[in-house]
Amino acid sequence: MGIREKVNKNPGIAVGAALAIVVLAIGFIVMQTRGGAASSEAVAGKLFFTNDDGKTWFIDDATNIPPFAKDGKEAVRAYVFRTGDGTQFVGFLERYSPAGKKALDAAMALPIEQQTEDPFLANAGAMQWKKPGDAEWVGASDPKADAVTKVVSPKGASDTLTPVAPGQ
Repeated sequence: MGIREKVNKNPGIAVGAALAIVVLAIGFIVMQTRGGAASSEAVAGKLFFTNDDGKTWFIDDATNIPPFAKDGKEAVRAYVFRTGDGTQFVGFLERYSPAGKKALDAAMALPIEQQTEDPFLANAGAMQWKKPGDAEWVGASDPKADAVTKVVSPKGASDTLTPVAPGQ
């Protein structure tokens, strides 16, 4: 009996598998947002950010929720990578939508005992990404999101890429 036949006879298995994938994806987003141990960029509570569309980047506190103001400009999170020859570049940028940022800021302002749910998990759908130089930010539910967050070396697809952590 093939997989398709098993799923047709037991649709609960397909629903369970789909739910497991969604839960894992949300968990990954939360860990990335919080800069937890699963984040490849989180070291001692610091992350990379940029306020010039990824041309340059700086290290700042992981508690900053992008976008935020830095030196009179809007700063967003920058995901920095290193090529096989050591060249570093920003693979993509991350921020919250304006409505998501407002909701997250309001939730974070509440004392922890008044928060009814995890504010980052509740606002995970407000995440947006874009490649440096692109005009359009892509939301978490947009089918283009995978392409935006997939990083390819400027030196070609066969080049080795390594995520860079602050301090490396």
